[in-house]
Amino acid sequence: MESILEQTFSDYELIIIDDASETYVNDIISGYNDERIKYTRLSENGKICNALNIGISVSGGEYIAIMHSDDVSIRSRLEKESEILDKNQNVGLVNSYSVVQTPNNCGINRPYQDQDIEKLFLKYIGNNIVHPNVMIRKSVLAEHSIKYNPQFVFAEDYRMWIDIMPYCDFYTIPELLTLYNLNVNPSRQNHSYMGICRKVILLENYAEVLNLPKDKYSLFISKLWDNKFKYIDFMNLRKDVYEPMLEILATKLNKRYFCSFSNKLKKTIEDFNPYKKG
Repeated sequence: MESILEQTFSDYELIIIDDASETYVNDIISGYNDERIKYTRLSENGKICNALNIGISVSGGEYIAIMHSDDVSIRSRLEKESEILDKNQNVGLVNSYSVVQTPNNCGINRPYQDQDIEKLFLKYIGNNIVHPNVMIRKSVLAEHSIKYNPQFVFAEDYRMWIDIMPYCDFYTIPELLTLYNLNVNPSRQNHSYMGICRKVILLENYAEVLNLPKDKYSLFISKLWDNKFKYIDFMNLRKDVYEPMLEILATKLNKRYFCSFSNKLKKTIEDFNPYKKG
């Protein structure tokens, strides 16, 4: 809260959705005397997608800046992100570099500055945009009836980036504007389900761009959701996707990025193998 209340940009509302957490949270928030704070406590825990959608629905601003309770925003974050959206009406999502802190490590997450390359990465490799350093143009969500999808809980941010991608440009600010804390309670995450969500998103994009038989890939997706994806499915997937995808990437990337993407694509497709060791 303090990292938001101390921002250099001050024309905002701080919407706090308390998803039925411990009762002492209400006492902490009540201790702040700031008219920009709008606090809603939910009577039942509805998980993150519900809380995010409620927050967006009650917001009055034209931009939505995402923030999680255990992360920190640099003081200039809102100023710099809102300035990009003010100056570029075609941009619907702004993100930045972020310090990522885990129990045993600390690194820097750097999404691609070239939005075409960034979108290729998101569609065919995975998610490299940190959720709580994003600012979204609210009108993009409203005009296309886009919300956080509860089916993809634990990967709700990745689903959102894919859903809004066709309707706006993305912009990466090449500065460290957030501290993303991954020292979370394991009960708040389900890495197995998160992995399934990621694979479903990727498989949808593979099937779309390659125009492969819909019934076959619908069956694959169904098996992924049910966690019944077998080794033979993986072999068929790899055969169908890897080489054609390389041909597509070769037309869109220079040699430097193509080599990097081809290696990442190979590893991504190998992640579909339920018998992969290590």
